[in-house]
Amino acid sequence: MRIGKYIIPFLLLCVVNYSTVNAQAKDNFTYSVSGIVKSAETQKPLSGIRIAFKDMETTLTNNEGHFSMNLPSGNVNLTVSGPGYVSKVISVKGRKDIAVELYTEGFRSVFENVTTPQGISSPVELTHTWSAINENNILSTAITSDEALQGKVSGLNLIHHSGALAAGSNIYIRGLNSMNAGIQPLIIVDGMPYENTVYSTSLLGNYFSNPLASIDIKDIENITVLKDGTSQYGVKGANGVILIRTLKAKEMGTKINFHLHTGVNLEPLEIPVLNATDHKLLISDMLQSTGMSGSQIMNLPYMNMEKPVNQKWGYEGNVDYYRYNNNTNWQKEIYNLSYNQDYYMNVFGGDEVAVYALAVGYMSQDGIVKNTSFERFNTRFNAEVNLSKKLKLFANMSFLFSNRKLIDEGPSTNRNPLYAALVKAPFMASHVNNPEGAVSPVIEDADVFNNSNPYSLVNTSSRDNSLFRFVGNFEAKYDFNKHLKFNAILGVNFNKEREKLYFPNRGVYFDTLSIGPVDNVSQHRVDRLSSIYTEAALSYTNLFNLEHKLDIRGGMRNQTNQAQDDWGKTANTGSDSFKSISYGDPLYRVIGGQISNWNWLNLFATVDYGFRDKYFLNYTMSADASSRYGREANPFCLYPSASAAWLISGEEFMKDASLFDLLKLRIGYGLSGNDEIGNYNGVQYYIPQSLLGSFGLVRGNLVDLNLRPEKTAKMNAGVDASFLNERINFSIDVYKNNISDMILRIPTPRETGFPFYLTNAGKMSNTGIDFSLKSRILNGTLKWDAGFVASVYKNKVTDLKNEEYITEICNGYVLTRVGQPLGVFYGYKTDGVYATQAEAANEGLMIQKGGLTYPFSAGDMRFVNTDNTNKLIDENDRVIIGDPNPDLFGSVFTDLKYKNWSLNVFCTYSLGNDIYNYTRAQLESMKNFDNQIQAVLNRWKTEGDMTDIPRAAYGDPMGNARFSDRWIEDGSYLRLKSVTLSYQMPFKSDIIRSCTIFASGDNLATLTGYKGLDPEFALGQSPLYNGIDATFVPFSRTLSVGVKLDL
Repeated sequence: MRIGKYIIPFLLLCVVNYSTVNAQAKDNFTYSVSGIVKSAETQKPLSGIRIAFKDMETTLTNNEGHFSMNLPSGNVNLTVSGPGYVSKVISVKGRKDIAVELYTEGFRSVFENVTTPQGISSPVELTHTWSAINENNILSTAITSDEALQGKVSGLNLIHHSGALAAGSNIYIRGLNSMNAGIQPLIIVDGMPYENTVYSTSLLGNYFSNPLASIDIKDIENITVLKDGTSQYGVKGANGVILIRTLKAKEMGTKINFHLHTGVNLEPLEIPVLNATDHKLLISDMLQSTGMSGSQIMNLPYMNMEKPVNQKWGYEGNVDYYRYNNNTNWQKEIYNLSYNQDYYMNVFGGDEVAVYALAVGYMSQDGIVKNTSFERFNTRFNAEVNLSKKLKLFANMSFLFSNRKLIDEGPSTNRNPLYAALVKAPFMASHVNNPEGAVSPVIEDADVFNNSNPYSLVNTSSRDNSLFRFVGNFEAKYDFNKHLKFNAILGVNFNKEREKLYFPNRGVYFDTLSIGPVDNVSQHRVDRLSSIYTEAALSYTNLFNLEHKLDIRGGMRNQTNQAQDDWGKTANTGSDSFKSISYGDPLYRVIGGQISNWNWLNLFATVDYGFRDKYFLNYTMSADASSRYGREANPFCLYPSASAAWLISGEEFMKDASLFDLLKLRIGYGLSGNDEIGNYNGVQYYIPQSLLGSFGLVRGNLVDLNLRPEKTAKMNAGVDASFLNERINFSIDVYKNNISDMILRIPTPRETGFPFYLTNAGKMSNTGIDFSLKSRILNGTLKWDAGFVASVYKNKVTDLKNEEYITEICNGYVLTRVGQPLGVFYGYKTDGVYATQAEAANEGLMIQKGGLTYPFSAGDMRFVNTDNTNKLIDENDRVIIGDPNPDLFGSVFTDLKYKNWSLNVFCTYSLGNDIYNYTRAQLESMKNFDNQIQAVLNRWKTEGDMTDIPRAAYGDPMGNARFSDRWIEDGSYLRLKSVTLSYQMPFKSDIIRSCTIFASGDNLATLTGYKGLDPEFALGQSPLYNGIDATFVPFSRTLSVGVKLDL
């Protein structure tokens, strides 16, 4: 096999006989160094602090904080650590006397160890851009672990699907890395990959399964985000990698931590829509635009203002008067104040043979939309067993059960209660009124305008989602000797998700099907995912001549996945009491589903070399096979990478530069792949079809048998620096990622019977800068930490094989064109409203329908005639009108600590990103009888009106509401994401070691000029859907109080 010539040399190096190493005896440690270790906060000397040169020489400070030791030379690094303090790496750099200051635990140190694919490593030796998040999440009130990522790492942009409970998010690392393939990073938890791909389709609008919702944020010990250097993960590494390490026992003593919090979720701010009177006036204008007279309009049941009078012979007047003369605030009907509670406990313990960590959690959250909720039970068990001096066994297991009551979101206009609450006529009521005005318990049906009853959508409709998930792996580590080691992992992942949806007889509008009317709808879905993961690796580590450090690791990974997605739909069950599909009318019954299998094989080798603890090199190679490749594609794809780092602060010429604690340069280049190209797009398949009663198989696709993974070349240069005893720390990286072999949909001739086929033909690039700054401003009794994260990227499509793609989404258009960013908005430019007929006639612009032209008139939008070749406003006048990609995004934080009090404030921001406000486009369109927002009160009504809102015209005959820059808004925002105030009570007992009480607020305030419910969401998982707001549940403002006990 061709791959052998790349991998075998590395494996041979791994088994070099360590007895040939030229080890230098300890008596050659002739370089003497001494020093003192002090507290960075109090300046008092610290005793019992450990100073170590690798694992070869150690010493402890005395009562005065002094130490002395012998080293092989003055060109080495020392690790200084002690209980209760953050460890630090000190470069000797030719000095004889060293002064060290240590911070207490909780300080954000640049020297904190990083979890890497190879294990725990010092950040000083890393050559890649691997960012660590080392935070104690025990006080966190976040619902899902997505919140542990947002704003914490430069270059990582997290965009939520909505503010609904555990809704999930799109995670973009360094820009948009694909157009039609998967864009989510690989997530690895305790060595086990979590399949982060689309393998099923929900029945709910804008709902997507969130793998991070199955991890309690309080279970997380640390997270490492791999922005580059992902070549060892081959076809899974193009979108970046996120390594999550859950709680592990660090000592043998028994420790118990208990967390409890409860809180309230405040109702969201309302969108100002028209009241009943203003809505009827708008409807009157709309009806007049169709040619109806005033008397005809007033005779309509919903416009007739004559109250009914009960006579002996019956009612005189409008018997529907009380049905159509209300003033309902429909947003009040769907939103409510809600409550949450969270209980969590973890236990650590063990002895010389085994240590363990056990965690159990229960959470119950009610949503701000009535009758929505999220309930989760989770447990986790991690253990380490010393079977012998050379053999260790690790176990990591977790189980989760969750149940959610959800709603449809996005452009599901008849099922989305948020949308229905905005467009529903306010003169309607939630329940039936009789001719005398008495309210009945019977729910009002869908109205005369075919709008659903929001009350029914949240109270009598049901959308239940339940999830079972088990993830477990066993890892064995065997040390042949102190240089040669072997480890193997066997893991399983089982995921089962079930959905049950029911929409009742009354209150929901259903389209009439060809086979008949629909009274109610019942839908069920079940999906299953099972994965088996294996990994085996051999590693070799040695230090030659006390100057040359060599780490070699080679091995293989294999993952086998199987998914099954089954669903059924029916209608007309006969009664709302019978919701099962089996009760539905057989004529309306439809079933479907799919079975998917995909496999991944990864052979990898990494070589790390360090010289004098100052110069570091890395070379990585992987060879990947995937079942998703085309039949004629190369069975193995190669992904090499190389990187280097120079620890400038470790040079002897820096010994007098006491300003620097750390100064390091990094540079790297590597290739990674993306095989999220569909499980069967690279193979020819057939589908069943019937014709005149005969059944058979027909071709299901056009296929490129050479279909292969997309390829990403990552180039990076960066600087890490720390000044003034870590009082100021920053990191800056400049990168460029070039994506090639991008999957494109190539149009095909109509006679083929297929609209397109997939092939590797596109190219794209992301160029950007990542910057992060952390500082300790005050360092006395009052400690003040502050910092920010800032990221910039520019995305550019560079090759589409002479194609241009215009994608229609929510009545808008997204353009993919060479030379432009991916997913820009493409529509018409506007320049106000024609105030007079003379203005419109002077410009002479018109539209064309069916060969006839119609001129714009007073009250119509003034569209910009960009092509200037004629007087027509048509598709040729469309231009780029917005870009959803941000100009700058990141976060700002500040932490204050005074004695036992702590205050933590965290904000996120995004600047320069445009949003297509689909909701406002419907609520300002004035093209039908839906309720509108109050802005339309300023609409053009008579000759000479100066306004930016056009006239009301039923059906929008002139296209005033077409997709234009009217609906594109600046989505910049600054959000107060979380505030936590805690107090550690000053007492101890035989049972309680410490007690901390806390109060927190989440999403308390958002500064933005955006007019929608929330500026932070995305429609769907495709990058083409970014920046589209299609009526999602906003983030709730949450206030919580809680307690944490250490037992």
